[in-house]
Amino acid sequence: MLNRLIHNAVKFAKDNSQILVRAELAQPHRLRMSVFNQGPNISPAVIDKIMKPFFLDEDVMRHSVGVGLGLTICQSILKGHASKLVITNEVDGVDVSFEIPCL
Repeated sequence: MLNRLIHNAVKFAKDNSQILVRAELAQPHRLRMSVFNQGPNISPAVIDKIMKPFFLDEDVMRHSVGVGLGLTICQSILKGHASKLVITNEVDGVDVSFEIPCL
């Protein structure tokens, strides 16, 4: 899952920008992982679409490789851990995060 988020961050980041991967204790026994890229913000309508299976839109996603299941699969796995992907637009990019239980 983290591999998919990093792959997407690299694909949509500005050229020669950094990708930041963070892990932090969100609360006792919950780990928050986040991937940040300096790239264009994503509108709420597009976020809604890319979380649905089989969505590919070359105008939005700038690619046509794959079947549009990457984020849907990530979301399904996280649901089994009482979590979900959170996509947040920041001033200088996009942050995608999730929390998982940890001991």
